[in-house]
Amino acid sequence: MAEKMLVLATLLMIAFSRVNAKVTFSDNAYKDIVVYIHRDVPENITLLENIKSSFTDASRLLYSATHQHFYFGEVIVLIPKTWSPKLHYGDVEQESKNTMDVFIEPKTNRNAFNTPYTLQFKGCGNMGEFIHLTDAFMKDDSEAENYGPRGKVLVHEWGHYRFGLYDEYPLSDKDRFYISRDGFIEATRCSLEIDGELYNSETGNKGCDIVNGLPERACRFRAKSEKKSNYGSLMYKQNLEQITEFCTNDSTKGTLHNREAPNKQNNECNGKSAWEVIREHEDYKNSDTAAIDDTTPKFRFVREKYHPKIVLVLDVSESMNEDSKMIKLVQSCYTFVRFVLPERSEVGIVLFNETAIISHPLNPVPKDPTARKDFINNLPKKAGGGKSIGAGISKALDMLGGDAKESHIIAIFDGKETDTPFIANVTERVLTSKVTVHSIAITDNADNEMDGLSKKTNGTTYLVGHSDEMSYFYYFREIGNFVEDSELLKTKINDVATPPLLRVTPEFNSYLQ
Repeated sequence: MAEKMLVLATLLMIAFSRVNAKVTFSDNAYKDIVVYIHRDVPENITLLENIKSSFTDASRLLYSATHQHFYFGEVIVLIPKTWSPKLHYGDVEQESKNTMDVFIEPKTNRNAFNTPYTLQFKGCGNMGEFIHLTDAFMKDDSEAENYGPRGKVLVHEWGHYRFGLYDEYPLSDKDRFYISRDGFIEATRCSLEIDGELYNSETGNKGCDIVNGLPERACRFRAKSEKKSNYGSLMYKQNLEQITEFCTNDSTKGTLHNREAPNKQNNECNGKSAWEVIREHEDYKNSDTAAIDDTTPKFRFVREKYHPKIVLVLDVSESMNEDSKMIKLVQSCYTFVRFVLPERSEVGIVLFNETAIISHPLNPVPKDPTARKDFINNLPKKAGGGKSIGAGISKALDMLGGDAKESHIIAIFDGKETDTPFIANVTERVLTSKVTVHSIAITDNADNEMDGLSKKTNGTTYLVGHSDEMSYFYYFREIGNFVEDSELLKTKINDVATPPLLRVTPEFNSYLQ
């Protein structure tokens, strides 16, 4: 059972973890914040306007709440390709679902509530996965009122996401009240300056009975929203009017952290206040207070194209003859192109050993999968020679030409480079081109320079053990989900089972001979 739980936990981490967030930080400003809108969100101009106004309000509040340390400098909104094109929409460069900081998803039966949240797996002070919002929360003012002004909600969630802070309200019934060191019954809140009243959630009556030294199970604390400001904590209840700052360890202020409260901030951060955690963050250490006259972010709206360009860069060096690597490579590439790639996407093939050649120039993928069978004629038939991954990458860039934005290189290889140009020799050219590089490295001996290059371009990277009895199609399938974030394609991809080595067909055996 323990082993199964470990596997489940690992799968959950893989499912939710991303390669690299897009957001950067410099000169007190968070820039390149990517807001990713799910393809099923209906096109709506109000949504875009509210994204702008929410981030503008949040930037102003973040700047004041962090004592002139941080604000939002640039926000990139990734428009889904299900929306109609507009002249003011720019082209996607490397923004994608894998680089999103904020995810806006439609309200569905699976996602029945509009509660904003942030996925956090890495502990106190560490960055989360992404902020999740629904289109209803962003469009419907009556929905947003349940959680407070959208700008304050964003700052609360940014505390989770960027600084690794946790909620300061109770997350379960047993944590709603506690006995303080002084022997008083206290409601879990931050700070203790927050006033309110007790009521029974089942009857609605004011006041609660005391059972075994604490308020009855149905008892709740209703905090009062007051016009006076600067007490309480933004990680408590941001909907309260008086809350405009994070809690601190300064006993002279109304924002003094409540270290006794049984909340997640205390549990995860060893009783530290939100402001203490923020001051230990690298962003704080790398910034000084700055007088910023206008904290309004710059906004850029970009839209995905329908037809990506994909170049397969395939290792045909001597080492690929071992452990049936060539058979699994050919089978996986063929299955990927025949059954997965969408119509009119363009695909090309580069083969490399100590040099590189174009085996198949960029051409649109036919609509009929059976018409794609000719693709097999351009896959490698044999392997030999040394290894220059840099040569393969460079040849792929030659094929893509001057317009590599939104294009993808999928490099599959094993072992270390033996010949120039090396990966390091072409890295600057890759980064300048704005292409996204994905890598499938076979065996632990594969060159780790490619892993670094994939991460720099916001691509995906996979390591395949030499004893893996399956084909490499599983990894192509995952990359396919990245390349074309389309429900139609996901259905096609997931309908194609990962073919095991034992199912290598006579067609492939005869082809490789």
